[in-house]
Amino acid sequence: CDSVVTLHLTINHSNTGDTNAVVCNSFDWYEHTDITTSGEYTHTFTNAAGCDSVVTLQLTVNHSNTGDTTAFACDEFTWYGETYNETPAVAPTYTFTNAFGCDSVVTLHLTIGHPNTGDTTAFACDEFTWYGETYYETPVVAPTYTFTNTSGCDSVVTLHLTIGHSNTGDTTAFASDEFTWYDETYYETPIIAPTHTFTNVSGCDSVVTLHLTIGHSNTGDTTAFACDEFTWYDSTYYETPMIEPTHTFINASGSDSVVTLHLTIGHTNTGDTTAFACNEFTWYGETYYETPAVAPTFTFTNASGCDSVVTLHLTIGYSNTGDTNAVACNEFTWYGETYYETPIIAPTHTFTNVSGCDSVVTLHLTINHSNTGD
Repeated sequence: CDSVVTLHLTINHSNTGDTNAVVCNSFDWYEHTDITTSGEYTHTFTNAAGCDSVVTLQLTVNHSNTGDTTAFACDEFTWYGETYNETPAVAPTYTFTNAFGCDSVVTLHLTIGHPNTGDTTAFACDEFTWYGETYYETPVVAPTYTFTNTSGCDSVVTLHLTIGHSNTGDTTAFASDEFTWYDETYYETPIIAPTHTFTNVSGCDSVVTLHLTIGHSNTGDTTAFACDEFTWYDSTYYETPMIEPTHTFINASGSDSVVTLHLTIGHTNTGDTTAFACNEFTWYGETYYETPAVAPTFTFTNASGCDSVVTLHLTIGYSNTGDTNAVACNEFTWYGETYYETPIIAPTHTFTNVSGCDSVVTLHLTINHSNTGD
């Protein structure tokens, strides 16, 4: 059968709207979060009539910008009214509005360096070169030099300089055989003059040059033999010296020349010879026929090599001769000798006369013979 439905109808109406927005960097809008791009965005919600109400967002997204400023400064740096005297532990920032009206953040990367000063104390002899400048005398005003230190800042060094001056000298020396000079010993004249360097009162080298002449000593020996005494360089010796004497004089090179005397002293002696001779006496080649009025002497060399003088005390006696004539019969005995015949040579007999000399008697003997007869 007919079924009648009655409609009780109410018509509500949705509505729409537009929202314009300009933002920086990002924008959150209802379900749209972190919007970073400009565009049109919608959002639907229920209006008072219970119908969808769509809102359209005309969004303009502008962007902030950032920047970095790197700076180096010595001692201090002022940035946007803030002064820094040390390198910041945390990099400082500064925010300003860019052309789009958004924040623009600049980060400062700052390094603060510090200049330093120093002193260089120097001593030099004769000259000193410092950073290209040569000084020959001690400067009246201390020079300075500026360079960049490891932090990039000025580093000013002041030079406190003293200039001393070297000097030279000469030493002339003569020595015999050897010469020691500053622990070095020279035995010959050096071909090249040696030098020695020491520090003078100004603290600089003082060079002394040695002009050295080495002369050489020599030695000699004098061997001498003398009798009784010997004089040598004003000294008289009467006996052979136990220690050999020496004498020193200067030789041609100007050095000592030492002569050693090897001396033997011998001694002379004297003696007497007493002699008696008959008729003549020969002594060391000399023949005497008379007793000398003055006793003669003879000199010969004794065992020590010295004169030995012998004096001759001489007496000359004289021999004499005689003849004995005899005639005997059959035999004749004369001084123990018996003759039976007349001797062909007359025999002699020698005896000592009163002067102590031979007295020779010659026998002139004739033997006659007996005869018998009947």
